[in-house]
Amino acid sequence: MKTLQEIVIARLAEINRGPGTAERIGGLGKNYVSDIVRGEKRDVRSGYLPRLAKALDWSPEELRAQIGIQPNATAAMMEVDATAIERLPLDVPVLGVAAASVAGAFVVDGEIDRVRRPPGLTHAKNVYALYVRGDSMSPRYRPGELIFVSPDRPAGAGDDVVVQTRNHAGAPLESWLKEYVRSDGSTVHTRQLNPPGAVDFKADQVVAVHRVLTMRELFGS
Repeated sequence: MKTLQEIVIARLAEINRGPGTAERIGGLGKNYVSDIVRGEKRDVRSGYLPRLAKALDWSPEELRAQIGIQPNATAAMMEVDATAIERLPLDVPVLGVAAASVAGAFVVDGEIDRVRRPPGLTHAKNVYALYVRGDSMSPRYRPGELIFVSPDRPAGAGDDVVVQTRNHAGAPLESWLKEYVRSDGSTVHTRQLNPPGAVDFKADQVVAVHRVLTMRELFGS
């Protein structure tokens, strides 16, 4: 299966002589498609699927087929009725806020809320949620957005992660939302999007690196 980047680049090459291409793409936001083309955006959130499909002269169903999502997988959460939502278990703990900033990480000191379990996580264990604070990962994540995180799924280069740190023994646990780059013996290397730049953590202060789950994982594929 081709990556989202490969699919979009190939499709843009097919339609770049057509009238109104720039206007259609511009409707997604200044950097949305260019982020995909540069490989900085690897998934399409459900709310953007119809708009990206329109920009690429596809139906939403055609775009879902291209990126390997079953026709009703991502659409399910968009079209589900209130009764179906209420049937989802209210059992995912919200542990606090992940700081999408370079200063002032949130101190994780216990459960602050519970939210409904997305259908793709029916059998997933140890999943938790966080609210995003700050805009260093904008436009991928915006302040107040809810993210779901798994401590059990390994992170690779390019994955969004929550880095949990502790400055010294007995210090409170802090959480940071970043994009994972790599780890070596002394440093966990990550990056942020706004403004673009590297953010490194001392390995001896990193307690854990937990992967942020994608839309495909949340709603099934």
